[in-house]
Amino acid sequence: MKILLFSPFHSTLGGMEQASQNLARKFVSLDHQTLVITTPDHARAAPSIPGVEVHGVPLAKMPRRLRRLSRMGRYLRDFPASARAVRSIAASERPDIVLMICQRNRGVYATCFPDTAVTATLQNSTPAVTAFDLWNLRRWLGRCDWIFSASEYTLNDTIREVPEIQRRCESVPNGVDLEFFETDASPRETGPYIFFIGRMVFQKGADILIEAFRKIEKEVPDIHLLMAGDGEDLERLRHQASDLSGRVLFHGAAKREIVPSLIRNSLFLVVPSRFEPLGIVNIEAMAAGKAVVASRVDGIPEVVADGETGLLVPPEDPDALAEAILRLARDSSLREEMAQKGRIRAKAEFTWETIAKRYLDRFESLLKSRSMAH
Repeated sequence: MKILLFSPFHSTLGGMEQASQNLARKFVSLDHQTLVITTPDHARAAPSIPGVEVHGVPLAKMPRRLRRLSRMGRYLRDFPASARAVRSIAASERPDIVLMICQRNRGVYATCFPDTAVTATLQNSTPAVTAFDLWNLRRWLGRCDWIFSASEYTLNDTIREVPEIQRRCESVPNGVDLEFFETDASPRETGPYIFFIGRMVFQKGADILIEAFRKIEKEVPDIHLLMAGDGEDLERLRHQASDLSGRVLFHGAAKREIVPSLIRNSLFLVVPSRFEPLGIVNIEAMAAGKAVVASRVDGIPEVVADGETGLLVPPEDPDALAEAILRLARDSSLREEMAQKGRIRAKAEFTWETIAKRYLDRFESLLKSRSMAH
């Protein structure tokens, strides 16, 4: 079949971006024609995938509030031309099916494929902020023949807002490239360390982790906390950790190619998010053969099996987080047992080939149903 991915985020950073890249790569490897519509910046910067044609189109964002007049003005100015460009590509390429990997502010482009089966994958859960925002969500999802979601949590949240989708939806998580995380780890730059990787923003809970580490740093005197990532809170976090005698190390933004080594060289990964639709980094840690300490929040328990592949703690609870970190830091046998189980689960459930085949099975079912209806 011929598959069109509508993906404004088509790069290698972030769960949504990696989903676009890896699904395109796997669809082609499984002998399906694949093309991508993305923004011009991503079309220029995204790694080339043999056999995948990428079209760059300026994609207007619909504001979530009508009263934001300047944003609405830009949208009304820019959308007609970009919609014509999308329709032109669709008319020329004639895909059998469309998969939209986007947020609701670009979901309106679903209307640009009038004669094609349209599906969408919901990558996060963001409740409607206005009646207009909810109308836009219902309009977008109402156009879709089938709706996927990266987690049951996100799917259930969306069903509460748009109950009419309940009979045409399912959760299909994002995956992981096992080979990428099997690479041999380069030597450690420092001694034993606990690892955090993510954007330095409120959502990811890095401040909670620093407070938890402060509570146990004297009990694990030979272990550092290594934090990789960039973001608006980075300087504040550096200041927060300034009294910890160099025990908290800030790596800065980590290039994608060194992430496997950073994870594999660590003792284990910590994911202290305040909210998280899925948390692809949890799957990456499992693929790299590492246990995880994570918040029991949103979609994370769908990935991390508490007591088996990692330890789950209440969100925003430095005491509980410190206790779990200390437990894993002191028990190498438990770390190894959890790491092995995580690796087995990642291989069984979260490879991109497995995920791509789940999408393809649904695509084939939808196309068969449409063919019978006509």
